[in-house]
This record gives sequence, C-alpha cells and structure tokens, in this order.
Amino acid sequence: MQQQMKRWIWLGLVPLMVSCAAPRIKQARFPMEPEYSFQKRGSFRIVYYSGPDSLTTQKTRPIPYRTVAVDPRRILPGSVIFIPEAYGVLLPNGEIHDGFFLVQDVRPFVRAESLAVYIGRAGLRRNAFAKAGISAGKPITVYSVYEPYDEAVKARFAHQYTVAPRKPLYRMVAKEIDRFIRETNQTIRDVPSRLMVFSERGKGTPYLIFLLGEGPEAKYDQDPLMDFARVDCMTFVEQCLAMAISDSYSQMFRRLERIRYRDGIISYKTRNHYTLADWLPNNQWLLEDVTEDIGGGWTRPMTKVIDRRAFFRASGLPEAELSDVPGPDTLTVNYIPAEHLLKIKDRLKGGEIVSIVSRQPGIFSAHMGFIVRDRYGNVIFRHASIARRNRKVVDELLEDTVASLLNSKDRIGMVFMRVRPDWRLPVQQTNGQTEAGGSNR
Repeated sequence: MQQQMKRWIWLGLVPLMVSCAAPRIKQARFPMEPEYSFQKRGSFRIVYYSGPDSLTTQKTRPIPYRTVAVDPRRILPGSVIFIPEAYGVLLPNGEIHDGFFLVQDVRPFVRAESLAVYIGRAGLRRNAFAKAGISAGKPITVYSVYEPYDEAVKARFAHQYTVAPRKPLYRMVAKEIDRFIRETNQTIRDVPSRLMVFSERGKGTPYLIFLLGEGPEAKYDQDPLMDFARVDCMTFVEQCLAMAISDSYSQMFRRLERIRYRDGIISYKTRNHYTLADWLPNNQWLLEDVTEDIGGGWTRPMTKVIDRRAFFRASGLPEAELSDVPGPDTLTVNYIPAEHLLKIKDRLKGGEIVSIVSRQPGIFSAHMGFIVRDRYGNVIFRHASIARRNRKVVDELLEDTVASLLNSKDRIGMVFMRVRPDWRLPVQQTNGQTEAGGSNR
C-alpha cells in the first residue's frame, strides 16, 4: 500500500515539476551569453521546403532542419542565425535542436518577410518543427550569430554540407598562394575584380593588430614583413592589393613593400603609418581619392595636424634620428558623413577601398576595408574586424556598417579610393633589386 501511494505521489509530482520547469527552460532560451554574439534581425514568417538533396545556391549540400533560405538583402548567405523558437525541438534523427541554422540557400519563393527551412526528403507531413507547433506562416524571431559561436557551428556541420572545399587564404602556404595569384590574374584582367576574388578568399582570416614589422633584423619592430595567417584592417587591404597587381608570389612580395613603405624602402620611419596622410599620397601611382566624385555635394572637409615626430618619439625613436622627419603638418581631407552614405550607395561600383574617418585629434583614419557588390545587388563592406563579435575578416551589409557609424561617438564617415585604370609602378630600387615599372597591362 505504501509503495502504491509513493507511486501515485510521484506520478502526480512529475507533471507538476515539468510544468514548473518549462517556463524556466523557455526563459533560458534567450538571451544567451555573451550578448554581443547575437544581433536581432527582426521577425520573419517561417515556411518549409523539401525535396532531394540538390546543391544550394552556395554550392553546399543542404542539411535537413539546419539549412535555411532567406532574402539575401536581409541576411547575407553564409551567415549563421539563431531561432529561439526552434530551441529544444526533437528532430527525426533523435537530436535536440539547439536553435542554430546555416544560411546557405536563396530560393525564388522566399519573400523578404519569410525564412524557409529545408526539411529534407521526408515531406511536409513529417515536419518535426510543425509537430512541435511551429507551423508554416508562424512569426519567428531571428538573430544573426557571431563569435564565438558562428565558426563553431560551421565547423560542426562542415563535413555534412561541404562539397568541394576551397582552402582559405589564411591556411595557404607560399606555393599555394603563388598558384592562386597566377591562375586568378591570368583569367581576370581588371584589378577591382581581382580584389574581390582575393579578398573573398581572405574571409575568416583571424584579426590581430600590430602584427607586422620590418623583420627579425629590424632595429625597432622585429615582427614579420608579411603574414597571411593573421591580418589587421590595413594589412588585409595591402596584401589583397599587392596580389591583385602581381603575376607571382615573389612579385607580390616586392610590390607589397612598395605599397607599405615610402619608395619601397623598408624601415620604421619610411613605413606609411598614416593612411590618408602617408599611405594614400605615397601610393598615387596606384590609387586615387574619389570621395568627391562619389559624394558630390555630400562631402565635408576635415582638417587635422599630423605630428609624425611626436608619433616616432612615442614609439621609442631617439631625437637624434628624427632630424629628417618634418614637423607638424596641417592637412585637410574631404569625407562623406555617415548620415549621407546610403544616399551614394548606387555610385559605388565595387572594388573601392574605404577609409573610415575618426574624430580623434592627430589622425584621420580609424579603419579600412573594401566595398563589394554581390550578385544579389547588395553593397557590402568587407574588412578585418576588430569587433569582439568578429575578430576576423567578415562581410557586412553597408546598411549595418552605416548604422554602426551613426551610433559611434568616434567614427563619423568614409573616404573612398579606387585603383587607377592606368596605374604604373615607378622604376625603383628595392632591397638591392631593381624592378621595372609594371602596369595593369
């Protein structure tokens, strides 16, 4: 009798415990930590599609209950997203869904307000999400996912969706980079298009600031002259540029020196430390400032004092070595304020180099990257991001970048540069070797 009473008590307690726990489980779905890893993208209406495992538009194998299709103008393909409503759903393979999905497909039936989940060959009648109450047309909340989760999610499912993996640039050795340069530049003639290819393969490269120097024999900065395994915003731009104007790895290395150093002379003092005060003026043979052409009446002047001697002193150079460094220099540049950037979006061709300007005294540029136009009509800012939610080379919709600028107290606008169509490398003496002036052929 006592055993039977205990059994009745437990049978009564279990539903009560579950009912009490359920609200806590539901509440624990979101927010997740750290909060900066998730960005709310809004509400979508969920729809479903099934069928054979044909390749997605991203040339990947679709994964049931993981692959989604969405309007690429709202969320970029290749992204990872989180849907709280999917958290905890029991899948046909016995897995408990964690709410993470891979944006791998673009389907013509997917409207801007919809998000389509691929459910495999089983068909709509056996849809696990629908059985869990997430019926077609139901509003769901979608979050973009960043570090430390996005790469972990991609790695977890890579063996299922990968068809013909392409080695990213940051995992290539010199011989592979040489072949990549030769094959790309033999088939693609214009430099802006080459920049898009090289920078695309650079996506995912880990970010590290102050990673380069003048080599192990240097007096002040013994870091390597080149590192494809890690980049900061400027070295990412420089290395892609050097690849785009070269026919081989060795030529790329020499031209990288010419881009990074005044007249290609390697030293801490001749490095182009200031993007708009040194780097752009010393690379006039390759680049031109097109901010006024793009911005029209939206541009605004910014005047600052650049004190190179003070910079070198702060870097540890003795006064005796600064006699040939000019004194403070007053410079003015034109930029397009953040509030006007979306007004000039249609004037961007793709392949532009962007310098994001800062309010801080003594410098103009706070960040760099590329403008990309994708096949869906998006204008994208591709850059090596220092943001803790990324810390790697990423793509962002220009609208998202502009929104960040509008919310920033420091970063206030952009300067745009393009590769000159008639660029020509001056004849120069570099490290004891003379390189004839090359061109875009």
